[in-house]
Amino acid sequence: MKLLTGLISLAFSGLAIASGPTYQLQVGAPVLNTAIPSGSGMSPTFNHRYLVVGDDSPYLFEVDARFQVVKKTLIKDYPINAQGRIDKKVKPDFEAMTPLVWNKQLWSMVIGSGSKPDLREYGFLLSYDGKQKVEFRLTNLYKQFFVAGGLTPTQTINIEGLTVDHQYMYFLNRGNSASNMIFRVKLSDMSDYLAGKVTQVGEVKKFDVKLPVIDKFEAGLSGADYWPEARALVYTASVEATGDAYGDGAILGSFVGVIPLHQLREGQTLDLSRSAAPVMVNGKPVLTKIESIAFQKADEHEVRGALVSDNDQGASEFFGFRLRRKD
Repeated sequence: MKLLTGLISLAFSGLAIASGPTYQLQVGAPVLNTAIPSGSGMSPTFNHRYLVVGDDSPYLFEVDARFQVVKKTLIKDYPINAQGRIDKKVKPDFEAMTPLVWNKQLWSMVIGSGSKPDLREYGFLLSYDGKQKVEFRLTNLYKQFFVAGGLTPTQTINIEGLTVDHQYMYFLNRGNSASNMIFRVKLSDMSDYLAGKVTQVGEVKKFDVKLPVIDKFEAGLSGADYWPEARALVYTASVEATGDAYGDGAILGSFVGVIPLHQLREGQTLDLSRSAAPVMVNGKPVLTKIESIAFQKADEHEVRGALVSDNDQGASEFFGFRLRRKD
């Protein structure tokens, strides 16, 4: 796979800009997969494969290193149309997923965005051995996010990214209704919530972020994975010409960037507007909505893996990538 190079410089801005590491982003040519509608969430599995969900599909897909479907598992028996997609008015809007160790077992955690009350406030735990499935409701948790984020009655939560480190779970809110925010919850609290032991988590931390702007539209957070060796989140974001969490708009560009965890500070806005790298192919911006990122290899110097995008035409595109620290 031929990789194309772009440079990003990581910077933090609360009241001032501070210098930071420089990274090199290399992105491969797109691979179209028409068997997966509206790719929105992705996580790694074994043997260089990935698990993928679409925001209007009832299936969990497993793809190989060439991004071809090798297996699909029904998440829930939602009604689908002739194109194999769930109609927009009833779709659960699966927008984010992450691997999760829960009850000493490895699961895929898949969640709805929360952008419509009740309908999009459900999630599922799907065991990696394919034998177990747990459905859970996120209404109370999303209400906590609503309060922590200071949303108004005309705004909606829109969770599009999800990842975990050794202690916390991070929920990324796309800023197309409210603002771009990252909510952090303790893993121990989430474990109790998923088990039904509590109806609310003990504490929600909220961190504001600022992203690049194209044609007066700010990019919106769309996905994340955790880079353990760097103690950082690697996120994706895209610019969509729409002002709400429900309607689609023209895609103006997508980005990849890095957030060291020590830069997440309550009460300060993390300015990523000059450190996010535009996703480029053949020297031109990719005008598709990059929705998620997943790692296959990581060390202290670099991560490698894949990006998935939703082309808003009922198909998904995949891109191999390499992100390497330069200093």
